[in-house]
Amino acid sequence: MNPFLLILLLVLALSAAGAAGARGLARRSRTVTAASLKSMSVREVAHLLEAVAKEPEPEYVMGAMCYAAMPIPEIAEYVCPVCGEKTVYGAGGTPYILWQIDTARSLVEGIRLTGTLDVSLDETSFCSACAPDSVEPRLRLTVTFEDGTVVNPEVDVEDIRMLAGLLTGQLYYETSNDSQSPLRPNLERLGSLLGIEIDVE
Repeated sequence: MNPFLLILLLVLALSAAGAAGARGLARRSRTVTAASLKSMSVREVAHLLEAVAKEPEPEYVMGAMCYAAMPIPEIAEYVCPVCGEKTVYGAGGTPYILWQIDTARSLVEGIRLTGTLDVSLDETSFCSACAPDSVEPRLRLTVTFEDGTVVNPEVDVEDIRMLAGLLTGQLYYETSNDSQSPLRPNLERLGSLLGIEIDVE
């Protein structure tokens, strides 16, 4: 999309929100239009981050307070989606393998379905065949911008949740307990993940 057209759309959206009453503003300012952005460029993503920085920060919305404890297996089997090899982890890595990777995969797929940015999950450090020397496996995200620029940051599930919130046009992201946490305090982290420097002041 033409960057000038993007800016114009954001300005019009912000102007419409500014003309609303206080209650209407609170409702409308929970989102920033991102649905029309396809194969985003670095500049377009930077504009989206800057738009979030300029919008009023939504209030934190509390989700579930507690969940029933789940039994944790003593071992976990990780099957690599790249080579198909199986790696067995002891109790220490079980929660991460069973919960975080599945959650990360689901979140990344959700981002891909928005059609805003080309992202993929890099799990290779968890595979004993793909990364036999890996001591502390970590998830990485591969982000490819419209011009071919690629960033490959180390991430956790919370990072991917924040990115999902941004790319679905929200001013907040949904946490693991279904709370709605504002994106604005996390813009510096989001910029770091995307390789983009923005002025968050």
